[in-house]
Amino acid sequence: RTGMNLSSGRQTAGQIFCPGTGMPYLIVITFAEIFKDEAKWKLIRWMIHHQGASAGTGGKGKQAVYRKLNPGVEHVLGIRVPDLRKLAARIARTDWERFLETSDTFYMEERMLYGMVLDASPDEDVEVYLHRVTCFVWMINSWSVCDTFKFAGGQRFVDRHAGRLWEYLKQWMNADGEYEVRFGVAVNELFVDEAHLEELLACYDSIRHEGYYVKMAVAWALSVCFVKFPERTM
Repeated sequence: RTGMNLSSGRQTAGQIFCPGTGMPYLIVITFAEIFKDEAKWKLIRWMIHHQGASAGTGGKGKQAVYRKLNPGVEHVLGIRVPDLRKLAARIARTDWERFLETSDTFYMEERMLYGMVLDASPDEDVEVYLHRVTCFVWMINSWSVCDTFKFAGGQRFVDRHAGRLWEYLKQWMNADGEYEVRFGVAVNELFVDEAHLEELLACYDSIRHEGYYVKMAVAWALSVCFVKFPERTM
């Protein structure tokens, strides 16, 4: 129901239920699909806000932890990543393109949700898909938003478009923004293999960005290379 009272909610076994319905929020989204789009997106946005303010999925304790993990990042709700992925999967089964077009970026979790919907919504046209990924990269404002992204379609998508994705990610490693470079480094771990190792190590070595989150990403990436190719990495 779109006219429900949204002032309070109940929780059972860690699951939050939508006030006035007796149903979990993620189920409410399914029913919202039969209403006008405006009502559906309003419900989704309200659910994000309410989950972050509720003890079952976040609350002040979880919110405080997430804020410490993302220093300097404003508007952190403290929603658990698994809950966001469930919501993203449900959105991906609806009009996900409209969601991407109208999505807000006020909360950090809304930015994460945008990337997760991309994770769950592959596009047959790789250039169209990468354009959407580029829009996501531009909205990254924390390592959490960056590191929760993965390409839709998994390894099969990467294998099918390996050449294009390799060039795409190298561009980001040469970008100016801290999180843009981190994105290129973090996602490029997909190419830690025999064919790309030498050039990948050269790319890491050429990065001169002084940002903390870039340095941490490069350090982690080198550790991944070392585990797989210890002698060549040294």
